[in-house]
Amino acid sequence: MSVLVLVLVVLFCSIALLFPRKQARSSSRIAAVKRNSPVILRQLVYRGGDWDANPGSLRNLARFASNCEAIKLDVRAGEPANGRDLPGSDFFVYATGHHGFDLAGSDLTGFLSFVRAGGFVLVDDNRGMDAAFRRFVAQNFPEARLEPVRSGEEVFRKPYNVGSMPKIMIHDGSPAVLYRLKEGQDLNLYYSFSSDLGDGWEDSLRHRVPEETRRLALEMGTNLIALAFAWSSAARERRGNFAARNSS
Repeated sequence: MSVLVLVLVVLFCSIALLFPRKQARSSSRIAAVKRNSPVILRQLVYRGGDWDANPGSLRNLARFASNCEAIKLDVRAGEPANGRDLPGSDFFVYATGHHGFDLAGSDLTGFLSFVRAGGFVLVDDNRGMDAAFRRFVAQNFPEARLEPVRSGEEVFRKPYNVGSMPKIMIHDGSPAVLYRLKEGQDLNLYYSFSSDLGDGWEDSLRHRVPEETRRLALEMGTNLIALAFAWSSAARERRGNFAARNSS
């Protein structure tokens, strides 16, 4: 009996020792992926408007998001991108401006391929883009619709609880709304209307946004990055679909 007990004790101790080692290897692997695969934010070059508005916004958002302990991502601002640069990439694509919005030729083809493959895009109306962007959606996604993201959904709660789409600039007083494009299934193309996140991400003296409001904009931007690239179920699904479609 004593021999049997000794054997069982040795067996259980051996099993217990195996699990920490396996967990440590897994953690190291995850950490290495995060270090070697930064999230790149790129501003979209398009026709008909001031695509290069708020040139410092992505740099500031990248710095803020990289310091968020909850998501632990290496976030960097990259060079501006044309639509033809997007297929096969996994960027966080950002577009803003005050006027028109249009793409043509290889830039249009590349942009549509990126979106339909699961790529993440945020179009941020800087006041004056709304009609042009909705026309672009109607022409290029004729079966799709822009649906408001409801208050209380994950993108407004994690990692920062902002409640609902923040109103950064007053403009005409319309409520701020975050839309998501749906075309049979959810696409990862988001449109922020009457919020003007980019003005809040910009250098503090550029638009004289109060520091509390500016922080709210940066928190909302970080939530969007987390939704696309961090720990959320939506991020896992998006990245899985994106990888599958781009490997086929």
